[in-house]
Amino acid sequence: MSKVYMAIDLKSFYASVECRERKLDPLEINLVVADESRTDKTICLTVSLALKSFGCSRKTTVV
Repeated sequence: MSKVYMAIDLKSFYASVECRERKLDPLEINLVVADESRTDKTICLTVSLALKSFGCSRKTTVV
């Protein structure tokens, strides 16, 4: 019996969904999903795949 396993990077998935909701291409748009309500500093929750291609990650400081 063979099985198929699939892994999804949920953090990138959320950024991709946000892009699609705004009718943007997540492979071309630099999008940061952030929450400024949690602390005095803005917390970056995830970034689009386009930003990841520049080496940015959710650990990047949002200014």
